[in-house]
Amino acid sequence: MGQSIPQTRLIPSEIKKEVWKRDKGKCVICGATTNLHFDHDLPFSKGGTSLTVKNVRLLCIKHNLEKSAKIE
Repeated sequence: MGQSIPQTRLIPSEIKKEVWKRDKGKCVICGATTNLHFDHDLPFSKGGTSLTVKNVRLLCIKHNLEKSAKIE
């Protein structure tokens, strides 16, 4: 322990709560309310952060998988 908090792809609970409230518990693309995932708008692998609400959104599994397929 004793280290500074490392950048992690895990999204803190507080951020998840804020995103859920902002996105009204729905996919931001189609409005689906089931099989939702928290998605990094700018992917973590490309330098996106998990520590800000601005980079996290709700996507249904369909749109999350479609988006993932386009990331190189």
